[in-house]
Amino acid sequence: KNWRYSFMHNIYPQTSKDDYKFNSSVNKELIRSLVNNNKISKVLLEPHLKATLGMKNNKVKQVQCGSVRHDDHFHVQIF
Repeated sequence: KNWRYSFMHNIYPQTSKDDYKFNSSVNKELIRSLVNNNKISKVLLEPHLKATLGMKNNKVKQVQCGSVRHDDHFHVQIF
């Protein structure tokens, strides 16, 4: 409901969004490579993505932002 979280819907056409498919193996490998990097302190994921990808590393944390869902992106914290 906050314009900052939906302004891209007004700028970028949403007609092709169904063409984008979540690739579990690529995302799992990307996150695995991030958590294995000593310069990365945490990766923030939605709980269902953490479960879907089977991420059990203690650097993978639940997103604590209540203003927008993070199904389409994740955050990385670097030391």
